[in-house]
Formats: sequence, C-alpha cells, structure tokens
Amino acid sequence: MKDSRKIAVVAFVCMISLSCKEKNIVNSCDLSYENPIYYRKDGSEVIVKPKLSPNERGVFVSDPDGLALDPQTGEININKSATGQAYQIKYISLDNKYLCQTDLIISGIDYPDGIYNIKKQEEYIVKCFYNANIRNAAPTGTNTIYDVSGRALQNNLIIDPVTGDLKLKESIDKGLFSSLVDGAERTITFNYRINDQSNTSLNELTLNLLYYKSSARIPKEVRERLEKKQLYPGGRVVGIEGHRPPDIIVVEE
Repeated sequence: MKDSRKIAVVAFVCMISLSCKEKNIVNSCDLSYENPIYYRKDGSEVIVKPKLSPNERGVFVSDPDGLALDPQTGEININKSATGQAYQIKYISLDNKYLCQTDLIISGIDYPDGIYNIKKQEEYIVKCFYNANIRNAAPTGTNTIYDVSGRALQNNLIIDPVTGDLKLKESIDKGLFSSLVDGAERTITFNYRINDQSNTSLNELTLNLLYYKSSARIPKEVRERLEKKQLYPGGRVVGIEGHRPPDIIVVEE
C-alpha cells in the first residue's frame, strides 16, 4: 500500500475512534507545540509546527472538530481554526509502534451549555468564559468589541459589547424567537474582537438557542444531550464531543 493511502486509512480509523489503541503499539513518544495557547493574528498567517520524538512517519488527528490540522505534518493553521476551544492532538506512527498526544488551546470565548430561566435575575444574563475554561472570565477593555458585524443584533440577540454577556431576557423581549413555542430554535453566528494577545484580531462564534415554556417541557433527548455537553473536567472544556455550538436553552418557568 502506498504511504498516502496508508495515512488515509490510519487517519480514518483514528477519527472513528480517537483512542487509536492498536494492539501492537508498544512505545510512547513525545509530542508538543511551542506554546500551550495560540491566538489568531489579523493580516498574517499563523502556522505552528509540532515537536515530535522519535520523528517517525505517521498521522495526526484532533478532537473536537474545528482544528485546521495537517494530518501528515501536524502543522496547525491557527487563523483557520475555531477559537475558544481546547484540542487534544494525537499522533500514531504508520507502523503502529508509537502513540503520543498533547493538548493545545486556540484562544477565544465560549458560553456554558445550560438551561436559563429568564424570570430569575441570576440566570437571564449568561456570562462568557475564556480559553476553554468555564472558570476564566474574558479580558475586557476599550478594545473589546463583541458582535462586530452586528449579525447578532440583526437577529435580536443582545450582547454586551464590553463583557460579552448574553442578555437573554432583553433578547426575548426584542423578538429573538419569532414565536415563543416549545422547541423554537435559532442558530446565530457573530464576530468579536477581544483585548488580549490576539491584538483584537477577528474571531467568530456560533450559538444554538432554544426556547421552552418551562424546564419540564424540555424533551428527554435534549436533556441527555445537554448533560453530556456539561461535563467539564476541572472546569476545562476539552475533548467534549459535540460541545460546539453551545446550547443555550431559555425557559420562563
């Protein structure tokens, strides 16, 4: 089998099961990138290369989706990767003798999946978190602007331009959902710039918003999906299958 075909086969197997625990893998290896966190940069392409030892021919895969990773070289295009996520990157040699992994964060914001009752003052505003950790507040400053393109506002999703808070009650009052019926759903993408080491480079984020009159009316399958997406080990959102886009479920009872 040619190397290119072999790489494709191994990559497919690893994407189906990211454990890549082949029976004949007997050696560990060292995989790393220069920094644990990377930032988008406007006006320049940011490509980062892995450090790998031993440097055997193999394939690179990542979880979750969103990382612009070259499966043959392990190079990552930061500007083409989804921001605000932590990724687990794995490498497996073509001869199945070496397996190693590392974590890497593409800086940005995110929001916690959850059920939010807009009749409760402590819940009708949803705070964003930063760098894939629900315990990290996003930096703020005069250069921090959320909803740069106005796409969220055009869809009646109100976002605080400094803190990034989602103002759910105000959004509902503005007509976020055209009809307040159980199961109403909106998927909205907006752009933002943040006052951090990205030098306010352009980022984007997609949110999935759902409405139910009361939490009791949320279907079982939606609740089960939400429970899986709320598993944040140590506060970190890493390797969570299907977390993006985050589910923001709005209820009134």
